[in-house]
Amino acid sequence: MIHSHTRHVLLGGAGLILGLAAAIAVVGTRSTAQTQLAEKADLFSQLSEQDQHLLRLSFRDYLAQPTERQQQLQDIHTLSRSSPAAKTALARFGNWWKDLSRADWDAWAALDENARLKFVEDRWSSAENS
Repeated sequence: MIHSHTRHVLLGGAGLILGLAAAIAVVGTRSTAQTQLAEKADLFSQLSEQDQHLLRLSFRDYLAQPTERQQQLQDIHTLSRSSPAAKTALARFGNWWKDLSRADWDAWAALDENARLKFVEDRWSSAENS
């Protein structure tokens, strides 16, 4: 029979070894967020310098937006990632939007939110995109 002192030392040693193994396992692994960040950093580094510059400018513009607008942009991003149909529609809209005249862009900028929606509806439905 094992003496209680020896048993106590063995249990303590086993606990120490298990604790160290658990600590190494936890510290040695990357969290999901860290893994995703590393993947995004790798993708960013593969972009051309011009694309990296444009992405930085876009991010600065995003940060300059009010919190409500940032949330709207995040919602649009989430929708485009979760719905192929929404992604296609947003791409079509983006292409259509780029083809508008400078006068149309200036007119749109002067409108309130409801008038902007009406502006887009009128021009979108009169274009080939109807």
